[in-house]
Amino acid sequence: MMLTQKTIVFENGERFPILVSIENGFPHFFSTVFLSRVCREKAANTMRVIAHSIAHLYAWAEINSINIDERFEQGAFFTIAEIESLASAFRLYTSALRGLRKPPSSRGGVYHFPKANSVKSVQPQTVATRIRYAESYLTFLAKNYVHKLAINKKRFRDSEELRKFMRQAILSRIPRVGGRAQLHKRQGLNKEQQELLLEVTYPNHKRNPWKNEVVKLRNFTLILLLSKLGLRAGEALGLKIRDFDFQLNRVKVLRRPDDLEDVRRMEPNVKTIDRILLIDSSLASIVHKFILVRGNHRPSRFNDFLFTSYNSGRPLSYDALFLVFKTLRLNFRNELPVDFSAHILRHTWNDRFSEIAKEQGLSTAEEVKLRSYLCGWKETSGSAAIYTRRYQREYANRISLKMQEAIKSAQ
Repeated sequence: MMLTQKTIVFENGERFPILVSIENGFPHFFSTVFLSRVCREKAANTMRVIAHSIAHLYAWAEINSINIDERFEQGAFFTIAEIESLASAFRLYTSALRGLRKPPSSRGGVYHFPKANSVKSVQPQTVATRIRYAESYLTFLAKNYVHKLAINKKRFRDSEELRKFMRQAILSRIPRVGGRAQLHKRQGLNKEQQELLLEVTYPNHKRNPWKNEVVKLRNFTLILLLSKLGLRAGEALGLKIRDFDFQLNRVKVLRRPDDLEDVRRMEPNVKTIDRILLIDSSLASIVHKFILVRGNHRPSRFNDFLFTSYNSGRPLSYDALFLVFKTLRLNFRNELPVDFSAHILRHTWNDRFSEIAKEQGLSTAEEVKLRSYLCGWKETSGSAAIYTRRYQREYANRISLKMQEAIKSAQ
């Protein structure tokens, strides 16, 4: 059974992802029960990731001719060979998995998929997330069967042992994330790349890749907000005109889950804490100018979101924002990173913050406190270390060079 994800928007604005059959469009029963009973309190984006992991699980089962629902209804849980196969399948992109017609090899009655170094694979963090959510769903199915056996103590005990064994076997296949491979992890832009980005996205620049004047100004405003404030993509897409106070030159970054004004099925979520950020006069001027231009564009007049689609006037979608960065990557492929994205600009902002904190002589505690507020993190979250890799590397190398220069050579 191949499943695909669909998002339902309820009258109260809640986004609820479900899995439906690709063949007939009917909702899948067990995954819908799981998402509604176990995951309902989670953020909509998290539920989408969970649903996607379950869809990947069923795509693997389809290739191996395994009917998960029937198997678990009968208490026939996964074997070690099946768990090994499933773990190898989680390394593949879902589209690639669904497109397989003749899987590479069969062992123990199930197919085992190519190793990560022989095919294009997702990141280990993604594999780990998929395995955890799949395990949670499979445990839900297994418990549903085991609890029916409560009146038969021996069968209950035996099935519960098998369930626990399966669970442990699945979790043991979670790949290590992090470790020593640090060189290729996401980092911010260097100074030359930052200058290039602001230069070529300026509306009047001859290398600006967009043709429409309104789109040029919209994208420049978007890039400036992401660069100067270090916002997440979802935070920028969720900004409304009324969030800006041009008398005090500040903007509110607010959480608005299940916003009734937001017609996007994939609603941008603010993962961070609400906060008020000051904006400098040049940024305020650009945003104000864009709001005036946007107001003269008829399709955009009917909602309060700052960033909208030029053609429809609807709030700008994640896909449209990703297209902005894809356009920049394609047009400046030798000058910007191959993984250039909105999140790279958040890393870049944090690198710049580290430099200024160092110049200001801030203590470590002060730096963590201020950075956490500006980024919307809890002070104890530990997120700061993730976003400062370039600065840490360059600062460490500057210290290393000074140490080397202090040692007089005999030459």
